[in-house]
Amino acid sequence: DLSASNIHQVTLGGNRTLAVSNVSVGQTFTIILAQDGTGSRTISGWFSGISWAGGSVPTLTTTASKKDMFTFLCTSAGVYIGTVSGQNI
Repeated sequence: DLSASNIHQVTLGGNRTLAVSNVSVGQTFTIILAQDGTGSRTISGWFSGISWAGGSVPTLTTTASKKDMFTFLCTSAGVYIGTVSGQNI
Protein backbone atom coordinates (compact mmCIF):
# COMPACT_ATOMS: atom_id res chain seq x y z
CA ASP A 1 0.00 0.00 0.00
CA LEU A 2 1.95 2.99 -1.29
CA SER A 3 -0.38 5.48 0.36
CA ALA A 4 1.17 4.37 3.68
CA SER A 5 4.85 4.93 2.80
CA ASN A 6 7.28 5.39 -0.09
CA ILE A 7 9.73 2.85 1.36
CA HIS A 8 8.87 -0.81 1.91
CA GLN A 9 11.00 -3.80 2.91
CA VAL A 10 10.01 -7.39 2.22
CA THR A 11 11.87 -10.37 3.67
CA LEU A 12 11.63 -13.19 1.18
CA GLY A 13 10.72 -16.43 2.94
CA GLY A 14 10.09 -18.14 -0.40
CA ASN A 15 9.75 -17.21 -4.05
CA ARG A 16 7.26 -14.34 -4.31
CA THR A 17 5.14 -12.31 -6.70
CA LEU A 18 5.07 -8.56 -5.98
CA ALA A 19 2.05 -6.29 -6.23
CA VAL A 20 1.60 -2.59 -5.44
CA SER A 21 -1.53 -0.63 -4.64
CA ASN A 22 -2.57 3.01 -4.20
CA VAL A 23 0.19 4.42 -6.36
CA SER A 24 -0.04 8.06 -7.43
CA VAL A 25 1.22 9.35 -10.77
CA GLY A 26 4.55 11.09 -10.11
CA GLN A 27 5.22 9.05 -6.97
CA THR A 28 8.69 7.62 -6.41
CA PHE A 29 8.96 4.60 -4.13
CA THR A 30 11.59 2.13 -2.98
CA ILE A 31 11.27 -1.58 -2.34
CA ILE A 32 14.00 -3.37 -0.40
CA LEU A 33 14.04 -7.13 -0.91
CA ALA A 34 15.84 -9.02 1.85
CA GLN A 35 16.80 -12.66 1.65
CA ASP A 36 15.92 -14.69 4.73
CA GLY A 37 18.53 -16.82 6.53
CA THR A 38 18.18 -19.52 3.87
CA GLY A 39 18.64 -17.34 0.77
CA SER A 40 18.14 -18.42 -2.85
CA ARG A 41 14.71 -16.71 -2.95
CA THR A 42 13.51 -15.11 -6.16
CA ILE A 43 10.77 -12.85 -7.47
CA SER A 44 8.63 -15.03 -9.72
CA GLY A 45 6.61 -12.02 -10.86
CA TRP A 46 7.04 -8.28 -10.59
CA PHE A 47 3.99 -6.01 -10.75
CA SER A 48 3.08 -5.17 -14.35
CA GLY A 49 3.98 -2.02 -16.24
CA ILE A 50 7.68 -1.76 -15.30
CA SER A 51 10.23 -0.56 -17.85
CA TRP A 52 13.59 -1.51 -16.37
CA ALA A 53 16.69 0.64 -16.87
CA GLY A 54 18.87 -1.28 -19.33
CA GLY A 55 15.82 -3.18 -20.64
CA SER A 56 16.19 -6.30 -18.49
CA VAL A 57 14.66 -7.44 -15.23
CA PRO A 58 17.51 -7.42 -12.69
CA THR A 59 18.81 -10.61 -11.12
CA LEU A 60 18.40 -10.69 -7.34
CA THR A 61 21.24 -11.31 -4.95
CA THR A 62 20.39 -14.73 -3.49
CA THR A 63 22.95 -14.83 -0.66
CA ALA A 64 21.31 -15.47 2.72
CA SER A 65 20.58 -12.29 4.71
CA LYS A 66 21.59 -9.92 1.87
CA LYS A 67 19.38 -7.17 0.42
CA ASP A 68 18.68 -5.55 -2.93
CA MET A 69 17.05 -2.14 -3.28
CA PHE A 70 14.88 -0.99 -6.20
CA THR A 71 13.42 2.44 -6.89
CA PHE A 72 10.40 3.10 -9.10
CA LEU A 73 8.82 6.21 -10.62
CA CYS A 74 5.15 6.04 -11.61
CA THR A 75 4.96 8.02 -14.87
CA SER A 76 1.25 7.37 -15.54
CA ALA A 77 -1.41 5.01 -14.20
CA GLY A 78 0.12 1.51 -14.12
CA VAL A 79 3.37 2.60 -15.83
CA TYR A 80 6.69 2.58 -13.95
CA ILE A 81 10.38 3.18 -14.55
CA GLY A 82 12.36 0.70 -12.44
CA THR A 83 15.99 1.08 -11.38
CA VAL A 84 18.39 -0.87 -9.20
CA SER A 85 19.41 1.38 -6.30
CA GLY A 86 21.74 -1.13 -4.65
CA GLN A 87 22.53 -4.83 -4.65
CA ASN A 88 24.23 -7.26 -2.30
CA ILE A 89 23.78 -4.85 0.61
